[in-house]
Amino acid sequence: MIVVFSAVCALAWNIWALVAFRALQALGASALYVSCTGMLSDVFPPQGRGRALGLIAIPSLLMPLVGPIIGGLLSALFDWRAVFVAVAATATLPLLTTVFMLPETLDQELAASEDRSLNPLRPLLYLLHWPIGVLCVVNSLSFSFMYLVLTVFPIGTRAAAS
Repeated sequence: MIVVFSAVCALAWNIWALVAFRALQALGASALYVSCTGMLSDVFPPQGRGRALGLIAIPSLLMPLVGPIIGGLLSALFDWRAVFVAVAATATLPLLTTVFMLPETLDQELAASEDRSLNPLRPLLYLLHWPIGVLCVVNSLSFSFMYLVLTVFPIGTRAAAS
């Protein structure tokens, strides 16, 4: 989804189409992160999961710092559409590798021995466990404010320079 909607963002005909396609691109990115953490949980034993999940979180924490710099350079050198073309291009190789080379990570014998209900909403019950719920709220607010600052920062610097 990230590859497709990044490419479609580059073809957006107006701001409303761009906003809609960016929202769909975000859904794809969210699905990617959830899938990766699920695969890590399948592959790593419980005592090694924390380290693996910590390592996979590093890019999601660094990219909001590095991404605007790279995006700004691409926009200055080419056009704003170049940012979305670059995202689509860089996501294509991992997508193809995943589709054609990644084996199933869930141990079928282990899955058969565990009690797994068919209710897809069951994982949401973890949000009722107070440490997880509080952590989700804090992380949501943290990322929301970070992106809010990144969004309005250029407007504030232009106004101050005037």
